Amino acid sequence: MVKDALYTALQALAAGNVFGGDAGDTPPRPYIVYFKVVGTPRHTLDAEVAGTEHNVFQIDVYAETFEAAETLHQQLRAAMAAASFKCVQLRDQDLFEPDTKLHRVLTEWSIWGL
Repeated sequence: MVKDALYTALQALAAGNVFGGDAGDTPPRPYIVYFKVVGTPRHTLDAEVAGTEHNVFQIDVYAETFEAAETLHQQLRAAMAAASFKCVQLRDQDLFEPDTKLHRVLTEWSIWGL
């Protein structure tokens, strides 16, 4: 399953502070949150191709400073390049979260896996 493989690819980042869906109210910093934006099974005219799926995931990194967020973003890119699945980064965006005073890099990834 792609979600399991994604967690495996990310778990060494941010001191293991990697969360699927929601990080809660006061997560340890820095941290990463990922969730599936859309998933599409592969089909042929005969049937679904067993076990093959294509997904778009949003993966956000959060850190205390802009520089720390960018460093974690670069580590994320390296981890995704080394992952067991095929992926392409679709976009990234630098953000600042005024409520938490954290810097964030929002990324979207197109991921294919078994």
